[in-house]
Amino acid sequence: MELIRAWVNNLNANPTTLIDWPKIGASPINEYVTLGLLDMAFIALFPDGRCHWLEPRMRQVHLHEFVKHLLRYRDHRFGKHPRFRYFMMNMIMRHRAQNSSAAFAKRNLQDMPITINELRQHMENIPQSNLADRLIRFGTTLRGTRSYWAKCRAKLTDMLHQIDTPTIFFTLSAADMYWPDLHALMLGTSPNTSREAQNWRKKNVIDYPHIVAHYMHLRHTIFRKEILEKGMNIKDYWCRYEWQHRGSPHVHRFLWINGAPNMDNIDWSNEEEQKSAERYFHSIIHAWNPREDPHQRNIHAFQNYLQHPCLKNTTELADMDIDHDYEDILNYVERHTVCKEGVCLRKKQGRMVCRYNAPWPLNLRGSKLYEDIETGEKKIEPTRNDDRVNSHNRHILQLWRANIDWQLVLSKYVVIKYIAKYAAKAEKSSETYHQMLMHLSEMENPDDLAARAYRRLLTETVIERDMSHAFRASIDGEQ
Repeated sequence: MELIRAWVNNLNANPTTLIDWPKIGASPINEYVTLGLLDMAFIALFPDGRCHWLEPRMRQVHLHEFVKHLLRYRDHRFGKHPRFRYFMMNMIMRHRAQNSSAAFAKRNLQDMPITINELRQHMENIPQSNLADRLIRFGTTLRGTRSYWAKCRAKLTDMLHQIDTPTIFFTLSAADMYWPDLHALMLGTSPNTSREAQNWRKKNVIDYPHIVAHYMHLRHTIFRKEILEKGMNIKDYWCRYEWQHRGSPHVHRFLWINGAPNMDNIDWSNEEEQKSAERYFHSIIHAWNPREDPHQRNIHAFQNYLQHPCLKNTTELADMDIDHDYEDILNYVERHTVCKEGVCLRKKQGRMVCRYNAPWPLNLRGSKLYEDIETGEKKIEPTRNDDRVNSHNRHILQLWRANIDWQLVLSKYVVIKYIAKYAAKAEKSSETYHQMLMHLSEMENPDDLAARAYRRLLTETVIERDMSHAFRASIDGEQ
């Protein structure tokens, strides 16, 4: 009661700290000029009614800079809030869409419709007009939109033509439930018991998706610079981040390695050239389980959560038995032990087939490269004594400390198939941009400026895709 009295007395002594309850009006709030908008929408996050990005400052603060500062605030309350990151991501993307449409209108002022009525006439009289497509090109900075993915596909296609076929395609997954460096950034300390520690880390991943996303980006960037570029003599690379719906991130990457054999240029009639390529790929693609006894390969051998190999730091490798550590981490994160419907099983020609083609054929005679006589397809069979071990690179696996998938790029055709899959992921809408712009113009007042329809078109492309909470947090906190 004494604490309550002290709190009430403090309020009476400082009446300026009180905030009026938001009023509900008949017209929408203008977020560009309304001071205190965030205070009214998220009273618990702004209890003092201060800190708004529209407040006068010595220098201009952009919205994404303001949001990034809030996500990194010391008590993490903004990142933990279940709706704040969605609200801010929506605002950021709409502001960027408006800026892009304004830039388009400014650059094309002389040869484009000015009013909605002129826009309708233009779209009706010229069915083949490229006005909408020209506008969409200004939306390539809007992450997650069709135009953004089209730009990424174009970049990969250009690299394929200019540099030639990449050497390796691989995926780096996140051990976000285990990495000690990641959870050291969270509030609190890890419990000592196995079950409590596991629940604590799981809660961290759910509560702090912005930290997980940012940590994954930093870890991957440092790994690329210090391990891939310096250790593997990388010529160039291309990558993309993806998030599972629950928020766990992973990275897909193509690598061009200096000095690596080009699968499209191998002379298959030259046995020595073929053997040389086999020796090279045998040195960087691994699928051999060092545990010869199949009974010792069971991933459930780790009964204690705190003994999980992904809980070890890379700084501990110098004091570890490297071979024993490799056995542990391979048998825990690289074995595809069970195929489940809804996870990896897909219906194909009337039967359920693993999308990863597991189990894989055994090969005890050494890595083998060959060209299928019937189909003409190039194939590789790495040395494998365990039909459930995924192909990987030993050194990358031990340093990354999480599941990886490491595949040889067999031809340009493989990359083209990936680009086609990429396009299918991004373009789910059946409506063309011309049709979308025509439809949006019909919803506006004929005397209004056409810029309203341009802005709405870019905004519509933003909402076409579903995004996880971690991906939204990564957009909110991007540079």
